[in-house]
Amino acid sequence: MDTLVEEKVLSECGLILSTRRSHATEYRSENVIVYTVPSEQLNLVINPEDYVFIKSFVCKKYHNSNLKAYPRIENEGETMVHYGYKIVFDDSLSMKQFLIGYLNYKKK
Repeated sequence: MDTLVEEKVLSECGLILSTRRSHATEYRSENVIVYTVPSEQLNLVINPEDYVFIKSFVCKKYHNSNLKAYPRIENEGETMVHYGYKIVFDDSLSMKQFLIGYLNYKKK
C-alpha cells in the first residue's frame, strides 16, 4: 500500500510522523500514538489499553518490537514483546472516519 495515503489521512487527522522503522511507523498527537505497519492494505495498530473502543472493529492482536510506546506481553516464548491491535481498512475514508472517532474518544 502506498504509505503516502496513510500519511495523508493521519496528517489530516492531526497526527504527525514521529518515527519510521522498517516494521512500524509511529504517528503522534497530543495524547495519542498509533502505528502503521508495512502491508498491502491500509492499517493502524492501536494501543491495547484502548481495547474498549476498538473491540467493535475487526482487529487482531499484533506483536512487534517496534511498537515501542505500547505495553509488552509474552509472545510464544520467554521474551516480552510490544503489542497492539491491528485494524485493516478498505479505503482511506473508512480509515479517516475511524481516526476521527478514536481521537474524540481519547479526548474524554
